[in-house]
Formats: sequence, C-alpha cells, structure tokens
Amino acid sequence: MIWLALAGTWLLPCAARADPVPTPQAPVLVAGAPVTLAEAQARAGAETDPDLVETQVDALVRARWVAGEAALRGVHANPARVAGVLAREQRTSGPADATRRAEVEEQVLREALVDSITAQAHGDARPWGAALDDFNRRWRAVTVCAPGLSGGLRDDCGNYTPRKHGCSWFGIGTSGFFGLGDLCDLGKQWAVDVDLVTEFYPRSDPSDLACLPQGDAALARLRRYLKRTAPRVQHLTFFDGDCDPQLMAFPYRSAGVTVLHAVARIAAAERLKRRST
Repeated sequence: MIWLALAGTWLLPCAARADPVPTPQAPVLVAGAPVTLAEAQARAGAETDPDLVETQVDALVRARWVAGEAALRGVHANPARVAGVLAREQRTSGPADATRRAEVEEQVLREALVDSITAQAHGDARPWGAALDDFNRRWRAVTVCAPGLSGGLRDDCGNYTPRKHGCSWFGIGTSGFFGLGDLCDLGKQWAVDVDLVTEFYPRSDPSDLACLPQGDAALARLRRYLKRTAPRVQHLTFFDGDCDPQLMAFPYRSAGVTVLHAVARIAAAERLKRRST
C-alpha cells in the first residue's frame, strides 16, 4: 500500500540516507520519496500532452500528501469501499489494471481522510478550514521540486516562492488542475471547481451519472444546505450554470472555505448512510 511505503519513508532517520534531489525523471520529492514522470505517464495512458502529464504529477503529489497525513492520523482506506468502486467500474469498463487500482485506493483513502477531518471539526467550518490549511503547509514544507516547473504545481513546492495569486487544496474532488478542490485566489475573487455529482453519489455507477439530472440535484442540495446553515454565504456565492463540475466563486476566502466545508459534510453523510445500509 502506498501509505505504508510513505509512512516508512517518513519515519526513516535522516542520517540513514543521503538527502535526495529532484531530477528530470523524478521532478518532485515528497518527504524524500520521488514522484516520477514514468508514474505520471502511466496514468496519462496514450496521451503525451505535457500539460496532462503535469496534471498527473500533481495528482501523484497530492496522493503522497494524503498517504502521509493518513499514516500520521491512523486513517485507512475501507477495503469494502475500494472493492465496491472497482466492481462498479468493472461492469462498464472491465477489470481494472494496477494503475487504476492504485487510483481507486488513493481516492478512497482521500475520502476517509477528509471525512475524519470533517468529523473532528464538529460541524464548524473554521477549524475544518484551519486543519486543511495546516495539512497544506505541513506537506508543502516537505515537497521539493525541480527548477523550471510552471503552472499550479508550483503551489505544492516548498522550495518555490508562493505565487501572489495561488491555490491551496482542500481535499475535495480528485485534484490535478485548477479547480476540483483547489481554492484559488484570482485577485478580486476566490474560486473553486468541484464535481458535486461524484461527491454526492458515492455508490453510483459512474456511467449512470450525468449533469442532468444528478448534477442539478446535487447543486440544489448544496444550495439548500447553505441557505439553512450559512445564508449570507449562499447569497454571495456565484454558482456557474454548468453543473458538472461546478464552478463556484466567492468575494472572500472564508466564504469559499464555508462552501467546501458544506460539500465535505454532505459527502461524508452520504458515505456514512451508504455504509449503514
């Protein structure tokens, strides 16, 4: 399991190994563990677009962050949830290969970690946001990147000066490019892109989900939740009409954190409900 490997790397004493450095073949190190282009290209499949490969590098970096944080907190992926996701995908896409299995394990571990942080926040967006800010700071500090990186990946690198208008990840969605859980400073506003369908329908077959009707229903559910728990934030939030993934914009950062916390709470409740039935 990835988190076991990373936990072992994290616990090794510094004197036991030479400090590694990024290379063109392994452009990012997370707590000394390399993220390689070969891994990213395997995930990109036949696609050779450099932007797509960089997206996969970013996704792998976030997966290492999640694995390390989960190991520190004692959080584990639910094997039944992993098996269920793979079984549903097999009905439409056939058996998963090793790369896809790893992606599903990472997804389920991320869900478990965010659910754990959400439960510990006791329904309050402020400690939830603070916990995820700490998560970002902690893992950015041990993420070292090769020179010359561009785009959003720079926001993950502790050896890069943070961009004036950068992004921080809030564990929602699959990550990898602007949006899907990245709360981004756009200068005059903040914005995030979230796949509400995937978050709010955790046990559905992906081939059965679509913007209509599930996307509209998911967005309506989020807006009702915010209207009840944070009406001012609901009023100030811009919701894009294109419902999947859902682009949301806010006049200030704390409003974005409040909305993402609402997404996390609804998603966690859905997963808990599904496990109990």
